[in-house]
Amino acid sequence: MNWKPEEITFSSALVVRTPAFPFSRLSFDDNFFRDIMADETFLRALYLANPSVFLEAESWMSGKKMEAKREKKLRRTLFNYWSRMHSNCTPFGFFANVFTAHWGDQTQINVDEGHPALRVDMDLLAHLAGYIENIPEIRNFLLFYPNNTCYEVDDKIRYNEFYFEGTKMRYRLSAVENSDLLLD
Repeated sequence: MNWKPEEITFSSALVVRTPAFPFSRLSFDDNFFRDIMADETFLRALYLANPSVFLEAESWMSGKKMEAKREKKLRRTLFNYWSRMHSNCTPFGFFANVFTAHWGDQTQINVDEGHPALRVDMDLLAHLAGYIENIPEIRNFLLFYPNNTCYEVDDKIRYNEFYFEGTKMRYRLSAVENSDLLLD
């Protein structure tokens, strides 16, 4: 082993993950559902995480009646999302914050200084690409490139292939007979 302990250096920068809201703000009173459905940050996070729950909750809060079992499930779902924003720092939409900080004399963290950074889900991008690829007026203008995961093994060419299982994008190792045309 060539590694030596003296080669390790300490960095003053660190990555911090926090829930979107402080735990101290988590409260449950008689106006709980009315209050959370008036919180713009929560509504934005809920809409991005689960648009159908957002729309159902919005309809329910406007007075639309629903079956008791469905209402109970909706209340539990909203409670879970609200709790997540106060207790879980796993990055997911607007439910948590991720930022860099530096070691110093202060121990106070101000999460309000950040800005949202979102990425489009890969499943959505793949579905969108497949949809666009099948529009005849657009297809003739598309450029196609070889799969950059191709490699040779004996008389086969192996590559990573993606496919859909329902709405989820999955990957598998695939192989085809070797051909000079495929690797040129």
